[in-house]
Amino acid sequence: YYPGESGYPDGAVEHAVGVLTPGAPAFAWTDDDWTPPAPEDLVVYELLVRDFVRDHSFDALRDTLDYLERLGVNAIELMPVSEFDGDESWGYNPAFHLALDKYYGSPDDFKRFVDAAHGRGIAVLLDVVYNHATGQSPLVRLDNQGDFGSPTASNPWANARAPHSVLTFFNDFDHESPLTQLWLDKANRFWAEEYHVDGYRFDLSKGFTQRQTNSFETWGAYDASRVAILTRMADALWAEHPDAIVILEHFGDPREERELAQHGRDAGRPGMTLWNNMTDAYAEAAMGYLGNRASFARAYPPANGYPLWGQVAYQESHDEQWMLYKLRTFGNVEGDYSTRDLATALDRKKLTTLFFLTTPGPKMLWQFGEVGFGGGPGECLEPNNDCPPGTPGRVSNKPIRWDYWTDAPPFANGTGLRLEPADVLERDRRRKLYGVTAAVLGLRDSLAVFGSDADYQAAVGGSQAGRWIRRSAASAPDGQPTEAVVVGNVGMTATDVAPGFAAVGTWYEFFSGGALEVADTGLALTLRPGEYRLYTDVPLPTPDGNLGAVAGEPGLEVGDAITAVYPNPSSMRSTVVLEVASGRRVVLEVVDVLGRVVAVVADRALPVGTHRLEVDTSGLPAGVYLVRWDRGAVPMTVAR
Repeated sequence: YYPGESGYPDGAVEHAVGVLTPGAPAFAWTDDDWTPPAPEDLVVYELLVRDFVRDHSFDALRDTLDYLERLGVNAIELMPVSEFDGDESWGYNPAFHLALDKYYGSPDDFKRFVDAAHGRGIAVLLDVVYNHATGQSPLVRLDNQGDFGSPTASNPWANARAPHSVLTFFNDFDHESPLTQLWLDKANRFWAEEYHVDGYRFDLSKGFTQRQTNSFETWGAYDASRVAILTRMADALWAEHPDAIVILEHFGDPREERELAQHGRDAGRPGMTLWNNMTDAYAEAAMGYLGNRASFARAYPPANGYPLWGQVAYQESHDEQWMLYKLRTFGNVEGDYSTRDLATALDRKKLTTLFFLTTPGPKMLWQFGEVGFGGGPGECLEPNNDCPPGTPGRVSNKPIRWDYWTDAPPFANGTGLRLEPADVLERDRRRKLYGVTAAVLGLRDSLAVFGSDADYQAAVGGSQAGRWIRRSAASAPDGQPTEAVVVGNVGMTATDVAPGFAAVGTWYEFFSGGALEVADTGLALTLRPGEYRLYTDVPLPTPDGNLGAVAGEPGLEVGDAITAVYPNPSSMRSTVVLEVASGRRVVLEVVDVLGRVVAVVADRALPVGTHRLEVDTSGLPAGVYLVRWDRGAVPMTVAR
C-alpha cells in the first residue's frame, strides 16, 4: 500500500531509517471552506482501519465513506495510525509519532481520505498516544541504556521510570519537561497542518503527570499539575488551530474532568470533551437486568455537572465487550422471552440506541455496532474471561463483517456464497438496526427539537422498565415539531409508560407513521418488552424498512415471515400472506398504536407452507395498525 517504497538498505544500517522527498508536489486540497462540527454536536464513529476494511488501506476507507455518510455520523475517529512496532497493530505501541504507518498506505492516500471526508461533512480525528513510546522511538534512543533499553535519568523527554505505578506501558514521557512540551505541540500542529486532521483523542491522558502515585485511587485523584499540563497543551493547539477538537481518555476525578472540559470555552475555544463509558448502563438495560447499573442518566452531561460538550458518551468502544455478545451470552430470560435470541437482542439494541441518540451532547459509535457485531465467530473481546476458546486475543485481528450488510458474504477462501434464507432474515434484521441508527441521527441533524439547545427531560433510572425522554424546542422552522417524546420498555414483561405529553391533540409515531389521539396528557401507553416509540407533535416522513420494534421474537426460523399484506391501505378486508416453516400453533393479531389487540386473525395450528389469511377491517376506525405474530409485525393502514 506504499507505492515506490525504496526498501530497507540491507547491510547498510542496523536500525530503522526515514525517507524524505524534497521538492515533492504539494497535495491539491479542496477543503478550504471546511469547518469541523462543534463538540456538543459530535457524532463520532470510532474505527480501526485494520479490522474495518479487508485491504486495511486508506483508499478502501475512502471508498466506504458512502456507508458512513448514510449512517449520519459527522466525525471519524481513527485508532492510532502513526508508525508502530511490528507490521500490524491496534497502534498503542507507537515508535515514530510523526510518521504515518505504511501498513495503511501513503501520505497522499491519507490526505485523499481526509479531503474526501471533509467534502461529505465528516471530520477526521486521530487517536494519538503521547503518554508513552516504544524503545524504537528517537526520543527514547537519544538518551537510553544500550540500543533499545530504558531511558536514562538524564533523558529530557522520557522518564527512567513512570511516576505512577498503574497502567504503565513501554517508556513513559515526562510531560513537565519543556522539551517534551515543545515536541508534543509540534506533533499536534504537524498532523493538523500536513494532513488537515480536525482534532485528537488523547489516549491515557490521565498519565500526563509527574506526580508520584502508587494506586488507581491516588493516580485518579484531583491533580492540579495534570490540569496545568493538559490545559497548556490545548491552549498551544488552539492558538494555531482555534477549532481543533480535543477529546481526552481520562476517567479521572469528576472535579478535574469538569475543569478540563470548561477550559477555553469562555475564551471562545471549543473546550475539551472527555470519554464517558456508558457500556454497562446500556448493556444491562438491553439484557433486561434493572438496577443501579442500568441507568441512562450519565449519558447527558449536565445531569452530573459537566457542560453539554464535556463528555462524549458511548455504548461501545474498542476497549469494551460488544453489547450483542453480552446480550447473546448473558441476557435475561423470562418464560418464552429471551434477550439472548438474536432477533430480540437486535431489537433491544435498537431500543437503547434510540434512547442513546435522542439525548443531547456528543456521542460515539464503535465500528459495526450499528449492525450488531458481537457473539458471532471470533466476535468476543479478550481478556474478559468469558470468551469461547480460540477467540482472537485482545489486540488481535477481528472478523470484518461486511457480510452483515451485503448479499454475498466473503469467506476465508475469498469466495462468495449465496445467502441461505436464515442468513437473509438475519441480515435484514441487522440492517434494521443500521436503519434505526441512521433515521435517528437524521432527526438529530435536521430537527431543532433534537438539537443541543432543545430542552431535555427524562425518566431513565436504573430500576425503571418503562422509560421516557421529552425534548422541547422554543421554536422550530415551519413544518418541524417543537415537541418530541421517546418511550420504551427495557423490562422483560409488558409495562405501562406515562411520559407526560406536552399537550392534548394528535401525536405522530415516527417509525410506523401512526397517529395517537391524546385526550389526557397523562396518557399511559402499554409497551411490550423491548418495544419503543418516538412521537412528535408534527408528522414526519416515516423511514423505510419497517423499523419499529418487533419485540418478542423467540428466534430465527428459515422462511417464517409475513411476506405481504394487501390491499394496504385497507377499507373492508385485507389478506395477510404468511410463510410457516414448521407446523405449529400460530397466533396472528391486529393491534392498534396503544398496543391493544383489536382483532384476532388466527389462533390455531398451521402446517408448513404459505397461508393467506383474511383480516376484516370493516369495523376498525381509520388509522395505522400492526399485524403481529411471534416472528414479527408489519404495519397496516385502515382508510375510510
